[in-house]
Amino acid sequence: MRGAFAQLQLFLEDLEVVQRHSEQYFPVPDELPRTERVVVRVARLLAEGHCVICPFLPEVRLALNGRDIPATRAVLEGKERSLHVSCEAFSVQIAGRRLDLGPVFVSHPQVAVVEESRGPALAALTAGHGDGVEVGLRPVDGGRFRLVLQNSPASAGTTPVPLGLPGYREPH
Repeated sequence: MRGAFAQLQLFLEDLEVVQRHSEQYFPVPDELPRTERVVVRVARLLAEGHCVICPFLPEVRLALNGRDIPATRAVLEGKERSLHVSCEAFSVQIAGRRLDLGPVFVSHPQVAVVEESRGPALAALTAGHGDGVEVGLRPVDGGRFRLVLQNSPASAGTTPVPLGLPGYREPH
């Protein structure tokens, strides 16, 4: 019983931080799926300025700008690279509500192009029609991407903090 109370208290603390950050307040939901519990924790850690591994982000999709430069072509041809991009809006869904957390940086030390998007992207670039073509990228280790809010202190860095949820496996 004490463990269940501690879990509930931790959830309430997480939810309060996220609501305050997003400036959206609502009653505590009667039930919350396990995945949303993890979302609440990820959102709290982001709101507090930490870098976190988002267990729900196995792939990112980026639009090419159409320039056929050696670095872009190398990635499309299979070279693994690090990734650090900005996303102007990041939100989470909690209890049927969308809570905006703000712009984030998405990163991973080693990504590769998703095989299905490689051929079409290379063909479009070669034909001079690469502008706007979407390319999927995934971490090569099968892990997930790291997130940090753009307005977080520089000390947040790209070293993720653990989610620290009892009974949940830490993402990598």
